[in-house]
Amino acid sequence: MPRHPALLFVLLAAPAVHGQAAPKEVDFTPLEAVAKKELVDSAVPGAVVVIVQGDRVVYAKGFGVTSVEGTEVPTPDHLFRIGSTTKVFVGMVLVKLAEAGKLKLDAPVGKLIDGLPPELSALTPQQLLTHTAGLPDESDMFGRHDDEALGASIKKWTADKLFTKPGDVYSYSSPGYWMAGYVAERAAGKPFADVMATELFSPLGMKRTTFRPTMAMTYPLALGHEVRGGKPVVVRPAADNAATWPAGSMYTSGTDMARFMIAFLHEGKVDGKPALTASLVKTVTAPHAAVPGEGHYGYGIHVEKVRGVDVWTHNGSRVGHGSRLTMAPGHGFGLFIVANRSGASMPRTAAKALELALPFEPAAKRDAGPKPAADQLAVLAGVYRNGPRHMDLKWADGALSLVEAKKGGPVEPLGGEKFRAEDGERFEALTGCDGATAYLFRSGRAYRKDDAK
Repeated sequence: MPRHPALLFVLLAAPAVHGQAAPKEVDFTPLEAVAKKELVDSAVPGAVVVIVQGDRVVYAKGFGVTSVEGTEVPTPDHLFRIGSTTKVFVGMVLVKLAEAGKLKLDAPVGKLIDGLPPELSALTPQQLLTHTAGLPDESDMFGRHDDEALGASIKKWTADKLFTKPGDVYSYSSPGYWMAGYVAERAAGKPFADVMATELFSPLGMKRTTFRPTMAMTYPLALGHEVRGGKPVVVRPAADNAATWPAGSMYTSGTDMARFMIAFLHEGKVDGKPALTASLVKTVTAPHAAVPGEGHYGYGIHVEKVRGVDVWTHNGSRVGHGSRLTMAPGHGFGLFIVANRSGASMPRTAAKALELALPFEPAAKRDAGPKPAADQLAVLAGVYRNGPRHMDLKWADGALSLVEAKKGGPVEPLGGEKFRAEDGERFEALTGCDGATAYLFRSGRAYRKDDAK
């Protein structure tokens, strides 16, 4: 695998795979000015951008610094934590274990995890991986560091962990992936971090990728930062909780992610040799669950069509780091960006890279449909919950207003079931698969109406 600081051009056109268009020669240097400005504008200390086309790395470069307390420039070999982009790897490992006959994706997790209440025991890996298990979203960044933490945490769950009926609605849930990781641990008979290393990282040749901080610190490492007083500062102590590793705590490098992207785009092959099965990639990227207004979700990855181009994508956000993964299978193209500031995914830099490489169609104007009548709006009023999170939609004086986390303001109907809150973020009203339960859907999460029958 090339390890040069920057590889700027596609040198040779690789053969097409499964109808992939032959990669075109692209000069990616124009994204560098965008990346440097975005670092400054977004208070991001450093980032690494890696692009693959065909079966080779065509661009790999670091920007900024690994720590605001030093001058070291990150390279494609530096480790970062990638947040929720981790989820695609958890999806892959469960599918691999299923292909080996060690678990069934549609069987109750209670067959592998004992001691759970019946409501949780009945959940399936399929539901966990597609965010349809009825579990809320939460994130515990600080906690224990031992291998027993994952199982100990999950076995404390009670039936009220569910915020709605399993299978009724898509709602992004990191706890669902904590449980999925524990399912992998139980099926393989070894700690979660070791399952990932044995089943995925080693076959893919991802030599530095790990979940273990004590292993990561033996390699060049980009420190995590958060913004305080408008400036990035190092997060101390570093955020770590072994009970939540499967949802977003993988350490990896641009070099290792390039190997993954090449394999994922080429039926599991990297260096011309199979590292994954073609059936695994196909299963992971199948559109298993509809995401309201956003395409579909596979197992740990979004499956969408963006302006005429099919893409597989996932972003990651955690304390200290952020990432972005985008692949266009029909073009043999993969982009990975990782940054060392909480939640940073460098959207402007990513947009420039995609614009340079992919034949996007012009953005189409969407008609949201007619605006609902007053009686249709009034019936939406109520309190909607997702675990400890809640949204209070109020109806008064012929208008809706939204109160969330002690903040609130008027709601603008956009047409159909879509709305815009005062902060500019959009949400929509949904009915669950049962045809009765009402939800509000915002930022990938469903909130169940309290008085739904």
